[in-house]
Amino acid sequence: MAKQIIFSDSISITEIKDPKLDSWINTNLEECKKKDKGVAISNIGGYQTKPFLDKEITKLLGGPAGLAVKDLSEENFKFEMLNVWINKNYKYSYNSCHFHGGSHYSGVYYYKVPKDSGQLVFHRTDATAFLNLYDFYKTLDTCSTFKINPCPGMLVVFPASFTHSVEQNMSEEPRVSVAFNFKITGAIK
Repeated sequence: MAKQIIFSDSISITEIKDPKLDSWINTNLEECKKKDKGVAISNIGGYQTKPFLDKEITKLLGGPAGLAVKDLSEENFKFEMLNVWINKNYKYSYNSCHFHGGSHYSGVYYYKVPKDSGQLVFHRTDATAFLNLYDFYKTLDTCSTFKINPCPGMLVVFPASFTHSVEQNMSEEPRVSVAFNFKITGAIK
């Protein structure tokens, strides 16, 4: 007998060092906080900007996001950035379990990540999550969650259908990230 992988899920994790991106996040976060109280979608506590899009962030995140998609497929794709929002999670703030409908891929770039500010958690949503097979043999095939400990400059791109959450920030300092959605518009030939 030979193991056959019948369903395969992947994410892309990379590091970006771009002072222009960090400056854009800092400037836009402060401008948005002056304009409004933000929105509550998956965030419990903290501040989340209303979703928006501008040419500068599309340029700053578009290149790295495109390279991340190449990690997930051998095809080259054209894509369209749909929206972006900035999260500032203060102590005890977190993001509840959710997914991003209406897009093909989502991503998150971590700008400020103090120690103990919460992990990104992907949740398995098929019946395997309820069988507790991980208690018997510990493999990626049997685990019900996959956790990423973020660090400054980390970019994570994943299928938008992946259910995920962010653990509670237990640091005295806020965690700041920018999240975004995009869709594939066609293959590059």
